[in-house]
Amino acid sequence: MSKKISQLLLLAGIVASSFAGLSATGSYLSNHLSEGAYRSMVSAKSMNCEGEESCGSSIGVRFMYQRSYSGDTNRHFLPAGATTNTVAAKATPGATDIALNYLTRVASSGAAGTMDDATLTMNPTQTRMAVAVSYAQSLKNVLEGAWFDLNASFARVENNLKATYTGGAKNTTSDTFENFFKGTTFTVGASATSTLTAGKILWNTASPAANGLEEVRARLGYDFVTNDNGTFGGYVSGVVGFGTEPKLDHLFESVVGHRHVQLGAGMQGRISLSQTEESSMALNLDARAHYIFARNEVRMANLQNVNIVTGNTAYQQYYLVKDTTAASTAGWSPAANILRREVSVRPQYSADLAAQFVYSNDCTSFDAGYVLSYKAKEKNELDSWTDTQYVTAGSTADSNLPVASAGANSAVALKKEHLNFNEEAKLIHNIHAGLNYCFNDMANPMDLGFGGEITMAPTDKAKVLQHWGVFGKLAVNF
Repeated sequence: MSKKISQLLLLAGIVASSFAGLSATGSYLSNHLSEGAYRSMVSAKSMNCEGEESCGSSIGVRFMYQRSYSGDTNRHFLPAGATTNTVAAKATPGATDIALNYLTRVASSGAAGTMDDATLTMNPTQTRMAVAVSYAQSLKNVLEGAWFDLNASFARVENNLKATYTGGAKNTTSDTFENFFKGTTFTVGASATSTLTAGKILWNTASPAANGLEEVRARLGYDFVTNDNGTFGGYVSGVVGFGTEPKLDHLFESVVGHRHVQLGAGMQGRISLSQTEESSMALNLDARAHYIFARNEVRMANLQNVNIVTGNTAYQQYYLVKDTTAASTAGWSPAANILRREVSVRPQYSADLAAQFVYSNDCTSFDAGYVLSYKAKEKNELDSWTDTQYVTAGSTADSNLPVASAGANSAVALKKEHLNFNEEAKLIHNIHAGLNYCFNDMANPMDLGFGGEITMAPTDKAKVLQHWGVFGKLAVNF
């Protein structure tokens, strides 16, 4: 009996091998199979094989489909869920209006640059399809109770801003807000601006999908206690991140993977709640922490404590700024063009607690679990920034604002203290359930399973891409 429990925990190592990424769902650490998918892959009978030498190893394949149902303002400058805003061509915007400082003021001056208000609607969603391959191996021939597992995940991620734009009519000497957002030549009155090159908005189309290997995870563990009441042990784990590099050419860009290296350790246990000849109930528990190493990555700063305009300040990366070191005849540039920088991304650490209930009857089993994940606030670093180089157009309704100088009463210098490249701390909840069936009368016992999950962040929903998902698995035991 004790050997079978140990074998059960061995294969459970496959499903418990990925925690840190869930703690960053919606960010650069979120693009792999979720914790619910991993934990619901294995039934209570997964390694209930006949013979002392069977089931020393297992190979599994898992499939996942995920769909987000809430946006992520912290990472992508997006509202949480569907939203409709007015791009305001007026000097005093309303509470939900998007006011683009200099563009707005020239537009509202009543002169040749007048533009009508425009309506910008977004309902950002992410669709993710992934497959993961796992291998688990008992090391009992080396050390009784030792085990090892390895898994790699591949994914396709497609982000869709679902942005629509209406209104914003122009006259003969001005351009539309729509052209500004999509990155085409833009002119207001006599004042030309640089073309938007970062954070562009795609209208009625998805961001180009990202595909590739996300990460490879490995664990080496040892079960200290194994008896009829359950098992308790510990493990060390490591992650090598792969995937695509973010470019931030478009708002809500599709990205696969995270490209960070992680090292950590954890403890896990299995408590037998009841055991009969035909059925059993058990509780799996797991706790883990990972340190996430720093690496350089392209990020776009969010402006903080600038207070350039009233109204909706969630889109400050689209304010116009001027480079004071450029020629006096140079025009204004969208802030996103200069806020997109390569920074040293330092995620610090993540920690996770998980519990899973498993009920098995003969070769059919049901499992349901809960995972609580935490990711610390980042402490990212920008190497260089000159506080006096860039100024904004300010918020005063001055239709005569010269292009060459922002003016003493309305200019706001963009200082390093105004730039926020960090993701905030996040607390995430995952609930999952699965149904599994085993085929023990085969030379190599097999397991089939499917299930579903939902990820929630009630206190941090503006920072996380909350999602629902469905998954399936196939495992072959040797």
